[in-house]
Amino acid sequence: PAVAQAENAFYLKGGFAQLTDDAQNLNGFVRTLDAKSTDTYGLLFEHRTHRDMAFGVEYLNYQNDFLPSGKTILGTGKGTATTRTLQFVAKKYVGRHVFHPFFGLGVGVARTTVDYGDSSWNDEDFGVGMQVMAGFELRFQEMGLLFEAKRMAYDIDTSNSAYDPSAIGFFAGIGFNW
Repeated sequence: PAVAQAENAFYLKGGFAQLTDDAQNLNGFVRTLDAKSTDTYGLLFEHRTHRDMAFGVEYLNYQNDFLPSGKTILGTGKGTATTRTLQFVAKKYVGRHVFHPFFGLGVGVARTTVDYGDSSWNDEDFGVGMQVMAGFELRFQEMGLLFEAKRMAYDIDTSNSAYDPSAIGFFAGIGFNW
């Protein structure tokens, strides 16, 4: 059927990312970040081949709030650590008709920003972002529903008290196939 032959897809996703380490040394002080993220969303475009492979680009955004641990020179108020990634992704789909399980991986660039709340001091780091994912897509005519779990890892220099956004994420999305 035409549904199984869709060559392109665009998805808008929401969900959460659970940090793998929620107690981190930020700016020389141990901060406890909210383990579950807020403002978590993603955009995905993929092109599908006739061999059930898909190649595309994915943007992810998530943030984790934190409170200071005692008196500090910089940042005594509520802070926010934000992660943004842009990755090239590859997936292998299996299944036919409506139900399409998949597994895949991604690699690209990551940007993290730590806002310490009531100070004018912010940290910004760039690095490599990687992910592995598994899930399934339900394809209905030109529409689709996506459910996925992913493990996200980042190569960001954490030796200088930088935020490590590595996380396990769960996402659901709605999209268009054409």
